[in-house]
Amino acid sequence: ENSGLFQVGSSGSAQMFHSRRIGVAPGGRQVPIRWGTRLSGRVGRTDIGLVQMHTGGMDGVQDPNHFTVLRVAQQLPNRSRIGAIATSRISARDSDDYGRTYAADARWGIGEAITLNGTAGLTDTPGLEGSREAVLLGASFQNRDWRISTDYNRVGDNFNPEVGFVRRRGFEEVSIFTMNYYRVPQISWLRELRPHARYRVSHSLDGFKETEDWHVDSHIEFENGTFFSPAFDWQLEGLSRPFRITGSELVIPAGTYRGWTAAWRFNTNPAVPVVFRSGVDWGSFFSGDRRGGFASVSVQRGDALTGNVQVNHNRIRLPEGELDTTLSRVRVRYSFNPSVFVQSLVQYSDQTGLWTGNLRFGWLNTAGTGLFLVYNERQTLDVNGIVGMLPREAMAPAERTFVVKFTRQFDVAGYAPAFLN
Repeated sequence: ENSGLFQVGSSGSAQMFHSRRIGVAPGGRQVPIRWGTRLSGRVGRTDIGLVQMHTGGMDGVQDPNHFTVLRVAQQLPNRSRIGAIATSRISARDSDDYGRTYAADARWGIGEAITLNGTAGLTDTPGLEGSREAVLLGASFQNRDWRISTDYNRVGDNFNPEVGFVRRRGFEEVSIFTMNYYRVPQISWLRELRPHARYRVSHSLDGFKETEDWHVDSHIEFENGTFFSPAFDWQLEGLSRPFRITGSELVIPAGTYRGWTAAWRFNTNPAVPVVFRSGVDWGSFFSGDRRGGFASVSVQRGDALTGNVQVNHNRIRLPEGELDTTLSRVRVRYSFNPSVFVQSLVQYSDQTGLWTGNLRFGWLNTAGTGLFLVYNERQTLDVNGIVGMLPREAMAPAERTFVVKFTRQFDVAGYAPAFLN
């Protein structure tokens, strides 16, 4: 519901606001959301958004918190825009426990093909001083035959968007990407080739090279809808200190690691009732190697029923040890009519031991508004492979939440529609 208004920053480096930070305590543990409101809409050419949320606490983990997000953006001609956003988290018990983020962003369209983007953010957290900034710049060119872009990102050591997202802190990164859209009308069974390449390099703020990679690929799209992509990458990964792989006891020593990897993707025509997708990955992984891939089947029966089953598996072999991981997922959706639906998602990762389930009922009105009923459940298991999807006794009491959400569209004083949660 107008969520794009609140997206400020880069999805790969830093976002000034990320809604999933609300209701999640450190370590990924869920805390209850007591209440919340959201107002967003447009007055003339000005977009306005406001979010207010209050979460409960968890003894020994997190105090109850108040969250506030304010967003303003002015639309300008030719895809251009300027805007600002401010976010705040403050403890309901301690006024000195807070985190605030302030940012400004701009987009400038030049002609029909060139777009310039920029975001600058600053955070305010007690106890964190110096290097609290983030600067994200980008430029792109796109026409019928070419897409070329370049990006520069800098994130300070103490940049701390407590209601946002940051991939990592204390780095500078430069990347360049180019893709050609090549059509071959003389070959009837081949629709389009999209050869492309990307170079990316990042350093810590003290000059240590953390990442460098070359990516070479070509999307091959056939006239019958089949898709194939054979990608190759040369990668450098620098670790200034030892790194532990999540969900395991494997610790990668500090050092610089180089090697080649490949990631091939394939899918059948996505417009038919049954669609197969698969991928294989192989190559170097820090001090060793990795083999893996995924397979999925999607089924659609008319406009009412859709379903998907997917299994991802990785086999990692290192001098420090071995690791096998499996992620299984089942998704089903049934639409009673274009306005009323029910959908469910069940997922299990044996790397983290987390089983999660979600059941959602929606009764839509206009522009994505309406009534939503959501049930979530999370359990901790200790089994390997896809058998974790089957019912079994958990290692700890399940975490369950039930959410009722109602969104109504209305007109304020004759202005453009606004949205109220």
